[in-house]
Amino acid sequence: MISPFRNQLILAIALLALGTAPVAEAGFCRTFLLSTSQLFTQSLSGKKVALDGTGGTIEVGEKLGNGLGGAAYRVTAFENIQGAQGISPRALVVKFPLVFRRAFGGAVMPHSRTLQEQELDIAELVSSRISQIEASPLFPAGPYWKSGHFPAAAVIARIETRYGPAILKPLLRGQGLLSLLREHGTRLPPEMKASLRQMFQLFQAMRDTVPMNGKHMFDQSGKDHGRRFSLDINPSNLVWIEDPAQLESLGLNRPGFVLFEIGEIPGDPYAEEKMSFEEFLVRIATANESETDLTRLGD
Repeated sequence: MISPFRNQLILAIALLALGTAPVAEAGFCRTFLLSTSQLFTQSLSGKKVALDGTGGTIEVGEKLGNGLGGAAYRVTAFENIQGAQGISPRALVVKFPLVFRRAFGGAVMPHSRTLQEQELDIAELVSSRISQIEASPLFPAGPYWKSGHFPAAAVIARIETRYGPAILKPLLRGQGLLSLLREHGTRLPPEMKASLRQMFQLFQAMRDTVPMNGKHMFDQSGKDHGRRFSLDINPSNLVWIEDPAQLESLGLNRPGFVLFEIGEIPGDPYAEEKMSFEEFLVRIATANESETDLTRLGD
């Protein structure tokens, strides 16, 4: 009989091998890692998780879905989390790395820990580059978000736990682009199409201004190939926000799409120099989306 530890080791080696594959193979890696993650991971719902070194705790609620880099859950209660004081648990989501089922040892999946760390690093990088992004000639004119802001769910707190780094974010109350495309296809309402066009322009402006040097999940060579940041504007990462209170808290001037996380698309699928917005819209509307729609958090 194969021990749980040996099972875990075999899977970890396979996942690490895929995680170090070159960018050209990133699409395959993403699909394989996602399906493997869903098959072999456990839910943390119902657990009271201690925070390392702080005496704080977080009670994990309903699981909202798996992404490639982690699983999102509602928060039922918390204590002693710096940055979250005065916020109702009902207004929060916590994203943990994916964790192996107990039969496979119960450890954190290595690629998931890496992606959690990268999400935090990327959020910090983008925050430091906002002025350069806004100065790009590719940046949208009159964006629906306020100057100095970024249309994404902010990281409220990073918390260290036995399951690795977890990320506390606001609960986005709206409809995900993935479900909107299933409902409307490319015939989105005009205000949604205009918002998505500006998000596409933001993607282009970030490729113009944000270099990504060194290692990342899908290219562990550590070499600088002049690669530019490819913002994850896949439908599964975008949610339509129109609630007045949330518009204000997110720094939006009017209803628009918001990123659930500031991540990078492996393989740079929307980077063709001559790709028009209309071509982009058709591509995302017809893409085979196997990923859980994490943006359905407000349902």
